[in-house]
Amino acid sequence: MPWFDVPEGLRTAERLPLALDLRFSYSTGNVTYMGTGRTRNLSGGGVCFEFDQELQGKPDLELRIALPSRLQSICDLELVVRGTLVRKHGDVAVLRTDSYEVQTCGERSFSQAANLGVTCNVCM
Repeated sequence: MPWFDVPEGLRTAERLPLALDLRFSYSTGNVTYMGTGRTRNLSGGGVCFEFDQELQGKPDLELRIALPSRLQSICDLELVVRGTLVRKHGDVAVLRTDSYEVQTCGERSFSQAANLGVTCNVCM
């Protein structure tokens, strides 16, 4: 059994296998770290994801997960998940979810267009 799998009797929420692109950020002192990755699975209680940059310690993270749907076929959506890193091994980590919300893409979003200063006026 891989280290990130939990025996069925111990898991409190069903995990959905989803492979979605994400960006993450966390701060240590006055330094903010950012990186990218991809989800492996998620539930209301946690997210298992692959990452491309080293995670220092067990920080509080913010994940911005690109959703494959749009609001009224106009605005891209993202799932913003905040929580604490509980385990990591190699390039796979598990985040315990403290809060989550669906947002339209904006200035700090996953969307590349948003990083270029383009926002969705209809959704504001």
